[in-house]
Amino acid sequence: MEITYIYLSSAMATENHILSSLRMPLVRHGLHILVICTICLAHQSLGSPLDDQKGIFGVPSMLLSSSYGQATLPSENVEYQHYFSVHYEKRKSGYYGVVATMDIWGHHIGRNQMTAAAIWIINGDSDQRNAIMFGWLVSPSRFNDSNTYLFTAWTRDNFRNTGCFNFDCQGIKLVSGSPIFPGDIISPVSGMNGVRQNITIKVFKDKSSGDWWLHCGVNSDPIPIGYFPASLFDKLSDKATEVWVGGTASNAKGLAPPPMGSGAFASDSKAAAIYGIKFIGANRKSKPIGKDAPAQVTDDKLYTISNITGAKFWYGGPGRA
Repeated sequence: MEITYIYLSSAMATENHILSSLRMPLVRHGLHILVICTICLAHQSLGSPLDDQKGIFGVPSMLLSSSYGQATLPSENVEYQHYFSVHYEKRKSGYYGVVATMDIWGHHIGRNQMTAAAIWIINGDSDQRNAIMFGWLVSPSRFNDSNTYLFTAWTRDNFRNTGCFNFDCQGIKLVSGSPIFPGDIISPVSGMNGVRQNITIKVFKDKSSGDWWLHCGVNSDPIPIGYFPASLFDKLSDKATEVWVGGTASNAKGLAPPPMGSGAFASDSKAAAIYGIKFIGANRKSKPIGKDAPAQVTDDKLYTISNITGAKFWYGGPGRA
């Protein structure tokens, strides 16, 4: 089957008329507040203190903007608290991809609250950090509703001057005909007492082109939906040296922390799960995440994470401190 690639500028993606003949229409977002998961140094202590954290790790952050474009700065004087529950691995020999299946959840939260689950592909430190994020997100400030959306984001300098969320700048190139793209609503979502819906996402580096491909499947095997050209990056153009998998949540100070995952703690039978986690090596063969992969939790009174068993873990919590 011949694959056709289409390129979206921010204006094209916002108007969504480019894709109208290819698939279901994209939701029109307008100029709403931009929400991105930013990669920061742990010693910056965003959200809860990370005094016991050694070395470099990441915490989710929110960049707020009333306009689209690369690495736009906050337009409101709003302070945010940021939380995460993730497992991660780091190695100098590198990673060339990751695949994971995660439950899809929805939450009725307010503006200036955000909850998500994602995978992170990373190389570099501090302002030189390259990153790709891919997963699902609930953010009323971004989308003007509490639906669950597929999202992706990228940067090559820790969002200082490059990178953006979905189609807010030139970046991802899409494969036409896919049933879902970043910015689309994912529905139905899992129910606490009902059927669990899941999404399998895969990010991997093409051996010949060096491009980072995104694959996605809702309750199905993942299929290609697009790629980030290798030319967008300097360090990720070679390989990734860190991979994270898990949940993240944010709220403006003064608001309650929102639910993460299903809203249940990791020890609860109704907790959200991420499973089938595999890392892809230089030989393009996949290997399950190690059971001893470190975990990082910002505030275990709000959110927790389990140990890894059979390439699977549970995470999340109700928030509401």
